[in-house]
Parts: sequence; C-alpha cells; structure tokens
Amino acid sequence: MERLNEVATSGDTDALYECLEKNPDVLRHFDEAEFIDTPLHIAAIEGHADFAMAVMYLRPSFGRKLNQKIYSPIHLALQNGHRDLVLRLLAVDKELVRVKGKDGYTPLHLAVLAYPDPDLLVKFLIACPECIEDVTIQNETALLIAAKYAKLDCFRILVRWIKRTQLYCKTSRKHMLDKQDSGFNTALHIAALMNNAYMIMLLLECKSNKKVKNKLGQTAMEVLTLQIPQGPKAADKRETCLKLLRREGYLSYFNVFLNLPDEPSYERIGFGELPTHKKLMTKITTFELFSMQFIGKIRIMSVERINVLLVVLALILTITYQAILNPPGGVWPADNSANTATTANTRWGKSVLDNSSYNMFFIINFLVFLLTSLLTVCILQIVTNSRGITILVELLLSFLICCLITAEQVGTPADPPHFLITSNRVHKLTPLLFLPALLLFESVRFLSKGIGHYVRFFHEM
Repeated sequence: MERLNEVATSGDTDALYECLEKNPDVLRHFDEAEFIDTPLHIAAIEGHADFAMAVMYLRPSFGRKLNQKIYSPIHLALQNGHRDLVLRLLAVDKELVRVKGKDGYTPLHLAVLAYPDPDLLVKFLIACPECIEDVTIQNETALLIAAKYAKLDCFRILVRWIKRTQLYCKTSRKHMLDKQDSGFNTALHIAALMNNAYMIMLLLECKSNKKVKNKLGQTAMEVLTLQIPQGPKAADKRETCLKLLRREGYLSYFNVFLNLPDEPSYERIGFGELPTHKKLMTKITTFELFSMQFIGKIRIMSVERINVLLVVLALILTITYQAILNPPGGVWPADNSANTATTANTRWGKSVLDNSSYNMFFIINFLVFLLTSLLTVCILQIVTNSRGITILVELLLSFLICCLITAEQVGTPADPPHFLITSNRVHKLTPLLFLPALLLFESVRFLSKGIGHYVRFFHEM
C-alpha cells in the first residue's frame, strides 16, 4: 500500500498497473478501512488527472470514500484548485457532488464557500440538480451558505435557478427558498440580519415567504426592526431593506434611488444560448415568464394532450376558412331577382351582409386563423424540434392565407369597401402576401426554437 501511495504521488499510471500485477488485491485493502487516504485521494491532492481517472475506473467506490480528515477525493481536488479533475470525476459519477464530507459539506457547498468560479457551481447544478437540497450538519443549504457569507454571484445563481426550476421543470424546488437552518433562519432572515438589500430584492423577486419565523419567533421584518444601526450608513441600509420588505420588492425597479448594485451587462442574453452561469444570473423577465407560462408548458405535456391540442387547432383552421367561403347569411344566388332589382352593383356570389358587418366579420375571422396558424407552428417546433417539418407547414399555411384573402375578395359585398383590407388594390397584391406571412411564421419558429431549447434543458433535470 505504501508503494501504491508513492506511485499516486508521482502520478505514474504505468507504475500503477505494475503494482496491480504484483499484488492484484492491493486496492481492495483500501476498501477495508473506514477512513483512509486512497491513491485517488492522493492523486486528487496532487492534481494527477489521468492517474486519478485510471484509479476511478478500476475502483469507483474510492470516489465516495472519506479520508481521516473526512474529505472525499472530489473535495480535495476542489480545495486544491484542480477544476479539470473535478469535472472529469463528475463525468464518471454525477452523484459525487452529493458526497458529504466534514460537517456535512458537499462539493457544492465548497464551490459556493471557497471556489471563486460561479461557472463550476452551475456545472454542479446541471450535473445533479438534486444536490441543491443537500444540507450540512447545521441544516444549511448552498443558498443559506451563499447568503451567510455574502457570495452574491453564487446567491443570485441559486435563487434564480430555484425560480426557473419552478417555471420549467415538473418537480419544483421553490420550497428551497424558505429552507431553514438549525436556528430556523431562512435566507431572507440572514439577508435582513446583514442589511443586504440586494439579497432581499432577489428573494422577494422570486416570491420568498416573508412570514416565516425563526427560532426566536421573528420574521425577517422583525429582525430588521429590532436592529440598532451602527452609524448613518448602516441606518440608510436598514431603511432601504425595510422599504423593500414593506413594498414586497416593487422598489427593486428603482435601484438607482436605493443604491442597489446594477445587474451585469449580460442581462440581454437570448433564449437559445446554453445556460452558463451568466445566463442563470439573469433576471427572469416578464417576457420569459409569459413565454414559460403559455408556451413552455407545451414541452412537458403528454403525447396524448399534444395530439388533442393539434386536432383542436386543425378544427379551428378548418372552421375559420370555411366561414369565409360561407359567410353568415350566405351569398346572393345567381338567379335572385333582387340581384338586379335593388342595385346594379350587386352581383351573384357576394355576401348578403352590409359592408361594415362583413369587414368586422372578416377581420375577426382572419385574426383567429392567423393566431391559430402561429400557435400551430410554435407547437410543432417545440415538440418535434424539426426545422424541415416546421418550415414545410409554414409554406402550406402561407399559401393558405393567400387563398383565404382571395376567397374574401370574391365574397366581399358589392358596396364600395371602407376598409383597406378589402380594397381592390390590396387584392391585386394578394400573391405578394405570401412572403410576409412566411417571414412571420419563420420568426415565430425561431423564437419557439430558442424557448424549446431552453425548456428541454431544464425539463431533463
């Protein structure tokens, strides 16, 4: 065993295999001890990635084994700054991020507390979303640790990650916002105790519960109220926090007056990009919230529900198109005597409605047809994720819109039209409407593709 530890220190993979040839049971001896430095622990300290991976493949149980200081190999690699080795170990076993070391700290907790790389925190969350629920011996989650040590970047990622899992995933983790430590303090209590207006703003933005009480029976508001400010700056911070809690975070829109930190310049990152730490730091905009509530939920529907939805949309398209061919009241027949007796401008096949009623009917009918078509394209892109199929449907719907307008031209009442949409000049340009319709469908497809990509990412967790 001592020889193998020396080999691990040097990182010589060939020497490792030589040791195994001489003593095939040498690795098993490490497993027999409860707490011991295995060759994987030593390689993790030294940063010998190839050697560590060789041992990990030979003895996967070493990845979860703790040494005498109650640290696993991934803990040691993290503490010594060997980021690449951490990620390679995680690729072999994603559950390693949940291994509890000294005081119940997992690698996720250490990444929040000591490692200055928010991107690594996000990679942990992506690899094993459940790790955000792990607690220390003091019942502290990663969010509570970030709050207690004012790790603002990590705190912002964790808060908005929890909120986005509520929006995108079948399993919501919103309860983690109000998770209490051994003193029954939530992240909001800690933020109030620290007079940190920015953390309070983030928590209220994600609907953290302000009524939760700690072990002393105090809410976050009462924690703030009972504080005695030390100096004018502390008093200003306290007053800002009180305003946020009283107004439920609405003052967060006026950060310039509250002297809160500005959001970073990458707040405008688009839907289609992969959720890096910068993306997950971004504020959940009204557009994203709206999109997820009304479009993103399509992605997590069952196949049966999607089929029913597509059938309903197809029926609406059929009904609206048929309504143009047979407008309310019908059309003038070819042999109707009133066709010639009332006015010379009235011709057979025209709608019997007056001009204003027909225009109102057509506009509403056309909007229903167009919105139904756009929703159909959106659903097909999100569900199938196929550009070819969706573009083919776009072409067919664009042609159908041109046919719809042509049919409207035929059925327009003979009275001179008052709306531009039924004028003869517009009807002559009907074939040219194909391109604007196609561009509109394509823009919806592109937006749906980005939303679908983002939703799929979270839905797989």
